[in-house]
This record gives sequence, structure tokens and C-alpha cells, in this order.
Amino acid sequence: MSLTQFAQGRDLQYWSETVVTERINDMLNYYSLQKWGFVIYRCTYGDDSAWDRFMHCLNAHKDVVLKITYDDKYLAQCLD
Repeated sequence: MSLTQFAQGRDLQYWSETVVTERINDMLNYYSLQKWGFVIYRCTYGDDSAWDRFMHCLNAHKDVVLKITYDDKYLAQCLD
């Protein structure tokens, strides 16, 4: 199944007239998903405190970016 399957039946303008968050919401609805997110691979284990700082910074800013930059509170709530 293609990732564009969720947009079936929509005209070509769908891709140019929708924003990324709208397409993500459409995919979540199409596939009946409650959560979405990113996979982050840790490739080095030499500095646990640096990793902890990175994860703290990432988690502290993710909601702000989704709510303010993309103006989508729902995506921020279901990010896992």
C-alpha cells in the first residue's frame, strides 16, 4: 500500500493546497492511528549526560514547535 493511498480520490491540488500537518492528520485518520512520532537512533554511548540534555531539549520544544509553528494542538497531543 502506498503512502499516498490516503489521498485517493482527491485532485492533484491536494498536494499543493494542504499543509504538512493537514496531510499528517489525514494519514492518521486514514490508517486509524492514535499516535505518531519519530524514531531517533542513538549511535554513540560515550556521554550519557549529553544524550540526556539532547532528549530534554527535544522534549521541551516539540510541543511548542507543533502548537506555534504549525498551529496544530492535536498533533502535539498525539505525538509519542
